Amino acid sequence: WNRAAGTGQCWGSASYGGDCSAMDFSGVSAIVGNGQAFLALDRAAGTGRCWGNSRYGGDCSAVDFGGNVTVFSNKHAFLALSTEKRSGQCWGAASFGGDCSSFDFGDISEVHSNDYAFLALDAARGTAFCWGQSLYGGDCSSVDFAGVSEIYSNSYA
Repeated sequence: WNRAAGTGQCWGSASYGGDCSAMDFSGVSAIVGNGQAFLALDRAAGTGRCWGNSRYGGDCSAVDFGGNVTVFSNKHAFLALSTEKRSGQCWGAASFGGDCSSFDFGDISEVHSNDYAFLALDAARGTAFCWGQSLYGGDCSSVDFAGVSEIYSNSYA
């Protein structure tokens, strides 16, 4: 990616983001990838352009990137967290974290992920919620996060 020129070059499997010849990188401030797709984020304009495997995040046409967005990813999904709007939007494979529509991101202070799940922490309240593949960390409902100061993950936990 050549930020100054607003151009990018991709290679590898076109199905997984290796072809970005149709992408316009003008104004892009960050690029985020996962295992099968990419996002080119223009924070100033509040827009994002995705490419790669649409099932795993290569289609972000329904996502609102306005409001000071930070983007997180795992191997199969993305999360756009807006601190300004106090909201989160997910896309990609629903069973691996691509659906977070039932959660309230209002006071989230940290987000962590592994290959198959996400965790959103409200450190001030000592609470968190997880979503994605429950076998690999997508269910943390039995965990007490009170006083937790650091969180670590690997690919599966």
